[in-house]
Amino acid sequence: MDKKTNADELRERMSTLRRELHADFEQVGQQVRDRTDWRYYVRRYPWLVAGAATVVGYALVPRPIRKIVPDAATLARLAKQEKLVVAPKSKASRTSGLSAQLLTLAATGLSRAAMGYLTAKAGEMTGKVAEAREKAEDGGADTPAYPRPK
Repeated sequence: MDKKTNADELRERMSTLRRELHADFEQVGQQVRDRTDWRYYVRRYPWLVAGAATVVGYALVPRPIRKIVPDAATLARLAKQEKLVVAPKSKASRTSGLSAQLLTLAATGLSRAAMGYLTAKAGEMTGKVAEAREKAEDGGADTPAYPRPK
């Protein structure tokens, strides 16, 4: 009888630990979701986000190009001082050809296929965890609540 009581106590402790572990995982998962969502930071630190957006916007906006239009006398003086440098404008390389478009199309298709595959695998794992949880709740005390990865 003493062994049966110990076994029952052990099962009860294991059940309690599983519930606590599940609650801990849920809490950590919610914290991770919060910390990786930009809306969390906008709600929590609105002034800091506004300041950061201002700095990023200022850094991204190009400064206006200052054009110098010298007169003939200034050009002659610079030429005499050997400080006049005349360089032809370089042509910008054009990378938006057919090959670049095909490469972009292929990369987009591959990334979508990879996301679909990962989503399917995540769904399978979620289904396995839910199945194991149901078995554990139905009285399968010998069955672990969370399947071990292979």
